[in-house]
Amino acid sequence: MAIQTVPYPLINGNLFDFSSFEFSIPGYPPPPPYGGVLSIQSIDYSDNLEPGEMRGAAPHVLARTRGKYAATAKLTLPKVEADNIADLIQTFGAAVPRAMGYLEFGALTITCSYYEPSMPALVVDQLVGFRVTKMSDAHKTGQEPLMVDLDVSLFMLIRNGRYPFDPGNLAASFGL
Repeated sequence: MAIQTVPYPLINGNLFDFSSFEFSIPGYPPPPPYGGVLSIQSIDYSDNLEPGEMRGAAPHVLARTRGKYAATAKLTLPKVEADNIADLIQTFGAAVPRAMGYLEFGALTITCSYYEPSMPALVVDQLVGFRVTKMSDAHKTGQEPLMVDLDVSLFMLIRNGRYPFDPGNLAASFGL
């Protein structure tokens, strides 16, 4: 993948901001005419590969293992949107041979896209194996809409076409 540069100073353009972002879920009906989940308030996603260490009797690392990979996400969105997403996941979960609840089904790939006309290219991140592990309601008095946090477990996070590790042996599992 070629390195793309931003033409600084960026006089007649914009860097990515939250209005450059689109979040899409397969089967989720987008609100016309825009598409995506427009009312999402925040999303955080991360991945890490924690290698094992072999030291023997040495105080320093002699070798490493490939390690344990983990990927997670957290979303904050209005209660009505969180309920709609839980309903959609429940519908997908009911369609598999052994019915699954909304906290069990994890076969979705969610797409996060970032676009600005002044930027070199569209950026697309894929959250593979999206499975909600926790829904948290924490409401309080006031004029703000009721929000819900979704904690999510992921199989893998593909950052703009870049894999965190060699997925060759997992290609069939993930449909890649």
